[in-house]
Amino acid sequence: MEFDIAIPGELTVHADPVRLRQVLRNLLENALKYGGDQVLVDGNAEGDFFRIVVTDNGPGVPESDKERIFDHFEQLTKGDSRVSQGVGLGLPIARKLVRAMGGDLWYEARFPTGSRFAFTLPMGKSSQPRVEVAPSSTEAAAST
Repeated sequence: MEFDIAIPGELTVHADPVRLRQVLRNLLENALKYGGDQVLVDGNAEGDFFRIVVTDNGPGVPESDKERIFDHFEQLTKGDSRVSQGVGLGLPIARKLVRAMGGDLWYEARFPTGSRFAFTLPMGKSSQPRVEVAPSSTEAAAST
């Protein structure tokens, strides 16, 4: 398995660090389970948001199922044909977490094969660039 990570430094995003790790872990675990032998994590600023994309070179998701995979308890392979374990909650939970942090998460087909799961998080307004994840407002309130 090959991993490549390309994310520019010197920026701040507003996110709950624990939940952000949970989202990334879920997307990477899915890429390992269902993707091919290569996974790329890439990130770039787009306006007021930072976009993170987890790409693999596996078979991808059929066009008819690209929204269904975000439904609770949905999996594309069921019964004896399944090659991995899970209950179909990872993607719906990841999407809800990202939306709760002010962003969004979606699926994009990758040509000719593969999957791209992208999500955005709001970028912080900082006068001095730095690499960090700013605590969410709920996390900051809990620590006071």
